[in-house]
This record gives sequence, C-alpha cells and structure tokens, in this order.
Amino acid sequence: MSILKYMLLSSALLASQLGQAQKAEEQRPEEAEILLQKQFIEASREKILGNSSEALARYKEIVEKAPKLTAPYYQMAEIYKELKQPEEALKALARCYELAPKEPIYLTAYAKALSKQGKHKEAAKLYEDLVKENKEERYFHDWIFYLLRDKDQKMALKVYDRLEKEKGPKADYYLKRHKIYAQMGKDKKALKELEELQKKLPPSAGHYLLLAQYQERLGLEKEARASYKEVLALDPKQADANIAMAEVFRAEGDYPRYLKALEQVFADGGQPPLAKIKVLEPLVNAYLSGNSQIDGASLQRLAKNILQQHPGYAQASLLYGDLLSQERKYGLAAQAYEEALVQNKNQLPIWGQLMASYNRLQHSQALLKTAQECVSLFPAQALGYYYQGLAQNQLEDYTAAGKSLKRAIERAFDQQQLKAHAQAALGQALAGQKKYAEAEKQFEQARAILPKAPAPMASYCQSLLAQNKSLDEVEEMSKSLLKEDAYNPLYLGIAARLAYLKNDFRGAQKEFGKAFDNGGERNPLLQEQYGDLLFKMGDLEGALAAWKKAKELGSVSSILERKIESKSLYE
Repeated sequence: MSILKYMLLSSALLASQLGQAQKAEEQRPEEAEILLQKQFIEASREKILGNSSEALARYKEIVEKAPKLTAPYYQMAEIYKELKQPEEALKALARCYELAPKEPIYLTAYAKALSKQGKHKEAAKLYEDLVKENKEERYFHDWIFYLLRDKDQKMALKVYDRLEKEKGPKADYYLKRHKIYAQMGKDKKALKELEELQKKLPPSAGHYLLLAQYQERLGLEKEARASYKEVLALDPKQADANIAMAEVFRAEGDYPRYLKALEQVFADGGQPPLAKIKVLEPLVNAYLSGNSQIDGASLQRLAKNILQQHPGYAQASLLYGDLLSQERKYGLAAQAYEEALVQNKNQLPIWGQLMASYNRLQHSQALLKTAQECVSLFPAQALGYYYQGLAQNQLEDYTAAGKSLKRAIERAFDQQQLKAHAQAALGQALAGQKKYAEAEKQFEQARAILPKAPAPMASYCQSLLAQNKSLDEVEEMSKSLLKEDAYNPLYLGIAARLAYLKNDFRGAQKEFGKAFDNGGERNPLLQEQYGDLLFKMGDLEGALAAWKKAKELGSVSSILERKIESKSLYE
C-alpha cells in the first residue's frame, strides 16, 4: 500500500471516530478535530517512513488529548510489536478492545497478542463474549481455535455441537470433532464421528476413505475393506483405495484383481514414481522366476505407464526391458535397456542386460561396442570383458577374444558362474586358434562348475564343430540347447553347422533360415558358415554374398578373406 493511500485510510478512520466522539460529547470544536487529524496523518507518515520513536510520541500526544480514540492505540500496538515490546503492545490493544469491544479488528489483534503470551484462555473468552451477539460462524471457529490452544478440548467439542445445532450438519464439524477425539485418545468416539458423517451427509468417496483408513488403523480390517469398497463404488480410480484393496488382493493371492487394482493406482500421475517402482519390482522378479499367476502383459502395462508418466527413471526402463526379454521381444528389450543407460550409466546391471540382449540377438558389432564402453566405465569388473570376448569370438577375432576372456576370468574370482561362462568362451577362442588341448582344459573347468549350463555348452559345441569331431555328442547337446530355447539364433546355428558337417545340406539350410529369422543374420560367423553351405550346394553367387556379408559385419578371419578372393571354400 502506498504512503498516500495508507494515510488517507488512517485519517478516514480517525475522522469517523472523531465524528462519533463529537456526537457523543457535542463539545469538541471543529478546529481541534482538524488539528487531531493533522497530527494523526503526521504520526502515520513517520510510522511508514520507519521513524518509530517519532511516530509513537505523536500517537501518544493524540491519545492524551482524545483518550477515547482507538485508531492511535492500534497504531501504537503495531509499533510496539516492531520494537519487540509485546507487553506494551498488549496494553495498547487492551485499550482498543476496552473502547470498542464489538470491533472484530481490535478483538482479533488483542486475542492474538494474548495467545502469544500464553494467555489462550483469555483469548478464547473474547470470542465467547463476541458470539453472544455476533453469530458469524468464523468467530465460533476462532473461539474453538483458542480453546484448543488452551487444551480445553471438551469445551471445543461443545462449541462444535452448538454450531451443528445452530447451522445444521456439516462435514467440517464431524471431521474436526473426529480429530479432537483422536488426539484425546478416544478412538471409539473418533470413529463414531466418521460413521455419523456417512449417515448424516450425502455419500463421499473422500469421507469413506477417511473412515476406511481409520478403521484400518484400529485393526478393524473387515470394516475397513467394506469402506474401501464403498470408496471404489463412488470413485473406481481412487488411488489410495485401490492401493489398500490391492494389498488385500495380494495377501489373498488374487493376482488378477491385484494387478487390476494396481493399474488404477499407476494411472494416477500424482502417485510418486519411486513408490510405483517399489511395488512393481518384486512382481517382475516373481514373474521372471516363474509365478504363473502373474500376467506379464499387465506388468508390461504397469511399467509402460511409469515410463510415460514419469520419464527419466532408469529402474523402470530396466524392469520394462526384463519383461520384454521374457516375452522374447529382444529387440524392444534392447531399446528399453538403451533408454535406461541414457538415464543412468552407473548401474552395471543395466549394462549387463543390454549386452545380454545384443548377445541373444547375435548383434556382434553392437555387443562389441557396448562391451568396450562398459569396460571403460567398469575396468575392475569381469562382466564387460566377458561380453567383449563373446563379441570377438563372433567376429572370429580369437586372439583378442582370448585376451578379453582371460581378463574376465581374473576379475571373476568371486563370481563362479560368470567365471565358468568365461572359461567356456575362452575354450572356444582357443579352439579358434587351433589350441585344442588348452581349449579342452578350459571346457573341463567350466563343466566342473556348470555341467549343464546352456552358454558354456554352446561354446563347447562350437569348439567340437570347429574340429569336426564328436558330432554325435554335439547332436545330443544341440537338442538340449534347442529344448532350452528353440528360437536362439546361436543354438540354431549350431544345429545348422552340425547338419552341414553331416552332409545334410537341406537340413542345414532350414536351420540357418531359422537362425537368421531370429536375429542370427548379424552374426558374421554364422554368415560365413552359411556361405560355406551355399558353396557346397553349388550356389557360388550366394556363397560370395554371404561371405562378403560376414566381412561387412566385422569378421577378421583370414580364411574368410581367402574364400572371397579365391571364390573357393577353405576348411
């Protein structure tokens, strides 16, 4: 407010009071009244300019001349508050109230000042007197406020009862009484207020929710469930009720209804994303562990909902990727993991899942690039070196693969399963270098730890196929691998190479087709082997195209180069 406006309002208030005083006394000359107005304006100006002492002195001069004027006392009280003199401020406000007990502005200020000094009872008494004549509801609430500050809950409850009798039932009365009873530890009476609220007023989802939550707090589980159902009948998307009922469904093992309730909760953008992720994560883990009662499609919708409403959470992208992987949607899973890495590159598990996806897709170049990035970020961890070695095996860079896999084994001293996988892959790399005796030692060590694990078994198969030996054993292992994962391009490639070595060229062509349909076309080793097959079948043009494709995909095989240059098969 500008100085001019403030002074005009202040002088108008004073003029009104002077007029009333003159009417009462009919003795004050007009000249004296004008002088008081002038003094009040000057005092107010000093107050606004921050000259508190000067303003206070001038207000005191006014009340000495006109002791029944309230406006100067009120201004004096404000100055005393600024000067940190609460006792003096209280005296000035007491004088205001004494002169104008029905003026709400003065009463409110006086009550606040009393309360600040701990005189809550006196503050409440002011409003008790006021409501005898002024029935405005706000003054009843002010009265209750100071009663509660004075810890007189019983009287506060009586005032609410009086309000309800005079004004009729209102939700606020029941809710406030409920709160007071709850604070007093009178749970039954607090509960009754919420129950009466449902009976006396139209049904409300919000009120039923409060009732349900309080019943839950009191251990009245059956009653709480009934109230939550009333909430959902009125508002099917109410998040808190869905959360509560979801927990009921979960406890009962009713996963279809549990997931349906969660979908309503997750649709609420106001629910915190971390809370949603905390709920989703154990469900995803249970689903991935084989819980057949949990619907994967529902989990995907929940994960997608988090990503759409709360972008930027790596854990949500990771969970979504895991669900897609379980559904064999490896390309989409890789995209989800890539997004997770954009959000957070410091979580090794995300790197692991992305590299596993690229490996499953036989996307050799992408696998190598990602593994190299992982190694640069986590040089002390075995995982990046392991996948780097797998990619180099696929690219037929067996010397580099051997180095990477040895580093993985060195770093996996406390990770026996990863160590076994790396040893089997190292065996494949050594076989690729025709170091068959050394390769066999690695396979033996891997089998000692993981005798039936698919990945080490696949590496062993590739080693035997490279030597064109023990084909019957390879055939048994190939069947086992395809039983484990009939759509894995690496396993299909093993079956294709096996058929090729047994001179079943049509069977080999069929298996290569399956492998390529499932992502194996990105694997340079499979492309090279497919070229070998086409050459044997008399398709030189097709063979050259496949060999060149293998080279484009990054194969560093010197034999491949000779095949392309001579347009002949070397084995």
